[in-house]
Amino acid sequence: MAGNHTAKLKASRISLQSLPFFDHTYATSSCGYTWGCFGRDAGGTDVVEGIGDSFVAECLSYPRNGAIEYAGLTYLVHGVCHQATNRIIDPAGLSLDSSVGGYRVSLLRFGRYGLSAWKNRYTCYKRNTSSPPARSSFAGGLRNQSKRPSALEQRQILDMPDSVDAAMQDMFGSTRDLWKDERVIGELREVVTRSLHAQEMLAHGFERNLIGPREFQDLAQSEHRACLIKIKTIIGESYFFEVFGSEGDAPELVADPEPFFKELSKVAP
Repeated sequence: MAGNHTAKLKASRISLQSLPFFDHTYATSSCGYTWGCFGRDAGGTDVVEGIGDSFVAECLSYPRNGAIEYAGLTYLVHGVCHQATNRIIDPAGLSLDSSVGGYRVSLLRFGRYGLSAWKNRYTCYKRNTSSPPARSSFAGGLRNQSKRPSALEQRQILDMPDSVDAAMQDMFGSTRDLWKDERVIGELREVVTRSLHAQEMLAHGFERNLIGPREFQDLAQSEHRACLIKIKTIIGESYFFEVFGSEGDAPELVADPEPFFKELSKVAP
């Protein structure tokens, strides 16, 4: 299949009957690539589209491993289809938006690009001689870049966009009155940062076999729900519903854990 350095990259969504608050997302290119992102890769409604390098996008869709790994993310450990889709459409400077059911809730657990290090982002852009798209919040961790980054920092910038800044923008940026309140946004940033770090530590614990799959999911889901409750306390029910919708009160319905259990723990549903 022929790639194209100036292909149209598109993200689409599909409503799922089994998960009423959650849309599956996937990506396609005008030159014929399809990226299922843990699921279907056709039949959806368009979300965002833009021009980007499909050679890079195809490279970013790896490593893959059956139904459990896509774009270097292990399903439910590091992210779900939303995070995989965001990785693949990165060459077009795109990310999903709030029209995707469950997206803002999944952001709170996994960030925009997932919890695992994006190890091949630098390699994919370098291999295909493309530059990553300009964005406003690239950083290594939460550092503010007040001076020209060193060579090492430039590589870190290529490796991983700032997941907290990105998640904050995607969750709260369109709620203008909320976004302009620096005190509230500061409180939210602290809560989101701490929770994403906690989720990352749980993922590390699972990867090192320190906790089993069901215990991992229980702990991760409890952390997710606790973070949503804290956010509701900070911003109130009206803003909470505006940002997260009904799914904010039902984070357990944002992802189906059965593929995770079947593949990794070999426990039948």
